[in-house]
Amino acid sequence: MTFRYYRRIESQGWQDHAKLKVNSLWRRRVKGMLSGDQNKAVIEHDHGPATTVHVFRADPTNCGDWWSLPARYFTFPSHDNVVDINDWGPDTHFAGTAILGGGGLIGPAFSHLESMLDRPEIICVGWGLGENMLDDKRSGYVSGAAALPDYVSRFRLLGIRDVIDGFRWVPCASCMHPVFSGHHEIKHEIVVFEHKRLPLGIDGLPRMTNQGNDIDAIVRFIASGKTVVTNSYHGAYWAILLGRPCVTIPFSSKFYRMKHPPHLCPHDEWRQGVDKARVYESALAESRKANVDFYADVMDLLLG
Repeated sequence: MTFRYYRRIESQGWQDHAKLKVNSLWRRRVKGMLSGDQNKAVIEHDHGPATTVHVFRADPTNCGDWWSLPARYFTFPSHDNVVDINDWGPDTHFAGTAILGGGGLIGPAFSHLESMLDRPEIICVGWGLGENMLDDKRSGYVSGAAALPDYVSRFRLLGIRDVIDGFRWVPCASCMHPVFSGHHEIKHEIVVFEHKRLPLGIDGLPRMTNQGNDIDAIVRFIASGKTVVTNSYHGAYWAILLGRPCVTIPFSSKFYRMKHPPHLCPHDEWRQGVDKARVYESALAESRKANVDFYADVMDLLLG
């Protein structure tokens, strides 16, 4: 089976945002990149054999999935080799390191993941992965988190976006996008940001969905609200990175272990939730530092 290549992927770069602890060559190099002027790099196509492949849900109609790929923000050896996880199958021939992430790939919808972990010729790295073990799209509400499957223990290196004892917290790499460093004017008391397949039915308020891949437009919309009401995982995550209180109606277990949690409630309680949602001033800096530190460890693994 042939990989679906994205021949030019732009690494969006980042702004200087934190003092990093310097422990290794790659941490020193990353620190220099953070403090310098190099805020954008273009990843070029390499026709050589792939020893590293990046695997994510390459869905350009879902903005959160589309911008969760770490290779958009960091450079790697053979870093152009990118494949949609739905293109990976039993006939896919690959031996090397597979960097999987981000997105809610830990769940029954992506059985491909477990099959990759079963192959000894593949070194699997999970980056910003989240559990999506249980959802209820019919009612639009799930009341709690779910247990992780046993196969997650077979990653060589794993950073998950959920806060769970015994696992390293590494949130979605989309926090590295420079749009979160800008100033965004508040224009509305409340905005509604919906999952494209699960409309919330809240009328009379500015509304947008996660349809498409224009992250700049979506982030500007989310930031335009003093408070955000959403049932999108990345809608909640991005609202928190922007310093906005967020009320979330969870249709999946994936919402329940965020390090900086929104206020979670059933649909009919969202108005009361507006007064209970909080702001996390350090969320952006903490999320970026966790990704930069994880990048250093991934590079040590690839080049060590």
